[in-house]
Amino acid sequence: MSHFLTTPLEQTIDRGWRGIDPAQKAAFAIAIAVSVLAFGFEMTNLTFHHDDAAYIFVDDARIGRSLGRFGFGLLHYYTQNAYIMPFLQLAQAIVLMALYGLAIGRLWQLERSLDIGLVAAVVCVFPYMAQIYQYNFCTMPFALAHLLVALAVLLSVRTTVLAVIGAALLYAATFSVYQAVLANAATLAAFWLLHRILFAQETGGRAALLALARPTASAAVAVVLGGLLYLAIVAVSGKSVSSYQGADEAFSMRLTLDPALLASLLNQGSRAFFIWPEHYFPGYLKALQLVLVAAAGLACLLVPRTWAARAAAMGVFGLALIAPRALHLLHPGGHFHQLTLTAYAVAVAGSLAVVLRSAPILLRNAAALVAALVVAGYVVQCNWISTVNHQNTTAHFSQATQILARARSLHDPSWDGKTLVVAGTLKLYDGYPFRRTTGVATDFISAAHLQYVTRLLRDTAKIVPVEEATATVQAAAAQLPSWPHPGSVIVVDGVALAVLGSQKSAGAER
Repeated sequence: MSHFLTTPLEQTIDRGWRGIDPAQKAAFAIAIAVSVLAFGFEMTNLTFHHDDAAYIFVDDARIGRSLGRFGFGLLHYYTQNAYIMPFLQLAQAIVLMALYGLAIGRLWQLERSLDIGLVAAVVCVFPYMAQIYQYNFCTMPFALAHLLVALAVLLSVRTTVLAVIGAALLYAATFSVYQAVLANAATLAAFWLLHRILFAQETGGRAALLALARPTASAAVAVVLGGLLYLAIVAVSGKSVSSYQGADEAFSMRLTLDPALLASLLNQGSRAFFIWPEHYFPGYLKALQLVLVAAAGLACLLVPRTWAARAAAMGVFGLALIAPRALHLLHPGGHFHQLTLTAYAVAVAGSLAVVLRSAPILLRNAAALVAALVVAGYVVQCNWISTVNHQNTTAHFSQATQILARARSLHDPSWDGKTLVVAGTLKLYDGYPFRRTTGVATDFISAAHLQYVTRLLRDTAKIVPVEEATATVQAAAAQLPSWPHPGSVIVVDGVALAVLGSQKSAGAER
């Protein structure tokens, strides 16, 4: 306290800044620069996904509550006033994710600035590209969850009682924001163990392998305690975990072991990420990632001095590569594990870190160049996704405006000019560049989505699904052609009726 009263604040900040390892500062700058290149355009516009448009209109702490994410709601409301502000949200997320990368570098004991910077760039950019790009108006809590889980793992391997308790508290806070980062924790811990096996000074001795048992057990105890504490808070607060994507089953603590199903899902999920083609993830990026993974596997065979250590390294490396699917262990048959894509960034970064630490200079430089190409590919994909989703949002606004204009051009005095009954789903063009894929360039507009769009346009229209309309309106909807046919919008029974497409497909989308 006396130091605060007698020392100018800028001197304290300067002393603290100079005390930070220069390699950490350089790596932080690399991560920030790469993230700005990847998300600079996303920061300056509002694009939204049909599943997440509802979040824009939640102006209190209820956001995410149905998934037990009460911490998410508290952060979004009490620190951001639930405002829509992509620039600030992504700026905060970029800083938090850069710190997440530095924490991972510290966990894996990376010392060179390029090593830390490349690993941080991979784990910073990949999650947004794979999953979080549509949350540019509330992404800060997700980024904070990633940082908290890395800090939790970093604390938990220290083995002291206070460290384990602190890690458990961090895990509980993390799960209240984003439960799926449990997979990140498993992958981080697995690669920490692999690095210890490969690079501990006493590598090869049985005593060294046995010495890893205590911090490994400490890490496991911390995550179990954190999970139990989170579930206890949910139970006491009455904030239930919903059934969406099997979240309730995944966190019910009722283990449903099915070895055959588990093996099949782990195989399919791993092949889907590492090998199978995806529209938003080009084949050349997967090939480059596989080069890093294969090189790390080779290091597991060459670096250890004994066959026992080699076997241990290969076993842990195999577990680390399937750790992003860790939620399968809790509930193999559910879908909540689909929210674990960000853990694959840790798997790629962990493989890169192994090669950078173990390879001779020539191979290390080659690995760094491969990693730089991977990060550059991520940046390209991020910019493509942001651009196409922005264009897609504009297209949705345009279609909504045309539909409302068509209805109001009818000039029927029996209609109040506001109530619009919507039947079916409008399918937009999904050719290039609007490649059809999960989360990118959503091609349909339904009644619920149209209501969100009109609210963002500040239009007074009241959108009503056809199922809630009168029998007369429903009968008329069954006879009309689909939009954009001139006869697809009429006034009937005192309300406007717009038939966007097949009502059967609308039910499927809902």
